[in-house]
Amino acid sequence: MDSLYDNVRLCNELNLDLLEINMNLPQFQLKEMEDLKIGSLEYSIHLPEDLNIWAFNENVLDAHIKTVIDTIRFCKLKKIKKINMHMNPGIYFTLPQKKVFLFEKYYDTYIQNTINFGKIVECELSGTEIEVFVENTGIYHLWFIRKAVEELLKINCFKLTWDVGHEFSSGTNDSEFLAANKKYINHLHLHDAIGSNNHLPLGTGQINIDRIMDMAGQYIKSIIFETKTVDGLIESVEFYRKHIHDTI
Repeated sequence: MDSLYDNVRLCNELNLDLLEINMNLPQFQLKEMEDLKIGSLEYSIHLPEDLNIWAFNENVLDAHIKTVIDTIRFCKLKKIKKINMHMNPGIYFTLPQKKVFLFEKYYDTYIQNTINFGKIVECELSGTEIEVFVENTGIYHLWFIRKAVEELLKINCFKLTWDVGHEFSSGTNDSEFLAANKKYINHLHLHDAIGSNNHLPLGTGQINIDRIMDMAGQYIKSIIFETKTVDGLIESVEFYRKHIHDTI
């Protein structure tokens, strides 16, 4: 749904209390949401998926860091407590025998940029209840990505989003890392999947949703039904209330 108003109305109609705003969309840039009014509905902000706080070009790096800082300050102003982000595997060169990921080859610079980013976010969030959730996207098989996430998780304001469809569709890429760090998983992106096709309505795919909820229940504080259509959201909410949790 194109407008924030329509999304809010839909959440209210379905008796949902959390709406995640995706900054990839032009209408959900910060300047477009200056008039956002916070009522009973809570919000989370999904940072742009091409976020690159590891860029080697300083001008590019500065722009991405500024995007995060501006978003944090917007969240402070609007009393939004959740920010979601993706890791970025960066550019790779395809050689005859293998792919060379530049973040891996220049790991020292990459991990230092990670540490610097963590310190900036920690400073900006000092004294607030805002948390930044790092979402799995099927790339935790890359060791340098795992190291960077582990570095961020040393800071209290960083937690993990468990996207169950991304994990399922990536095979085993994310599973081991998520299992080893389950105490940091506070936020759930819940949807179904068939093979590599995910973001399906709950109950229409191959994911054992009961098992997910049993595993996640003691850690999860919030859930986003991450489907891509209104009908898919309605179907997911009905499935969840009927089969998983009949009190919301």
